[in-house]
Amino acid sequence: MAYCHSMLNSGKQLLPCLREALALNLTRIEFSEYGVEGTGSNAAWFGCPRLLMPLSGDKLMGYAKDGAFITGTFVPGEALLTHSGSFGSEEWVNTHRMISVIFFHDYVRVLYIEHAAGDPRPDGPDIYYHLPPLIPGGGDILHALERYDRSSPASIAMLRALLLILVEMLEAEIGAEKRSPMDAQWRNINGAIIMFCGRVNWGRGEYAEKCGISPVMLSRIVKKRLNVGFCAYLAQVRLHYAANLLVESEMPVAKIARLAGFRYPSYFIGRFRRAYGKTPQEYRLLRPPAE
Repeated sequence: MAYCHSMLNSGKQLLPCLREALALNLTRIEFSEYGVEGTGSNAAWFGCPRLLMPLSGDKLMGYAKDGAFITGTFVPGEALLTHSGSFGSEEWVNTHRMISVIFFHDYVRVLYIEHAAGDPRPDGPDIYYHLPPLIPGGGDILHALERYDRSSPASIAMLRALLLILVEMLEAEIGAEKRSPMDAQWRNINGAIIMFCGRVNWGRGEYAEKCGISPVMLSRIVKKRLNVGFCAYLAQVRLHYAANLLVESEMPVAKIARLAGFRYPSYFIGRFRRAYGKTPQEYRLLRPPAE
């Protein structure tokens, strides 16, 4: 079994971290451009906007700028926003604390990570929480930020406003939270499956360890919630992720298969055809033409 540390799914413990980010004196935002492929083993493609901000220490991050993929150092008060469909990377060299916010279509994932120099690359956040989709005003701000490619007083003001909305959304979630223990466990499991679906070597045991429960309990909760087995649901998540990559990127099918957690491209193509009625290449051709 591969090593993985447990994550804490807690809005209450994440709130001070988000407030700390809001209290920083923002001075610089970098934007990772669409259309430039990332380089290096840590480069990853993001199909939705992602915000990364160090809270302490120095954070090395890669991003696309002026047609090239570069690496820069970010300190508290600076941020990186990767646009939808762009590449970004993180280096785990220096001691630092950071938050990461990923703006999915149907929810917002907020992460907090601590890293000490010399430690291996973390395999997940220390604390995370899933918020509902951004309220209309927050969505408008995010869409406006996605039109920027340079830091400016206006973009910095918009980022501060977006952070304030996230803090207020998290406060409201904590105040209104009336979920049962089973609901909380399901959110933890579902978050781990979505977050780590690309881990080729992970099975039920690794996901269970990540969630701090037994493999039997994990399977029981998934079955009760969705009326499907764990492996079937994991395959659904991986195929959905692959479908998004096919539409939003130009990456080869073999690379998409690996990123989505499939060891063998031929097996991925067969599973994809059974699920979607088309091969990955045929599915990619269905996307609307670029404007």
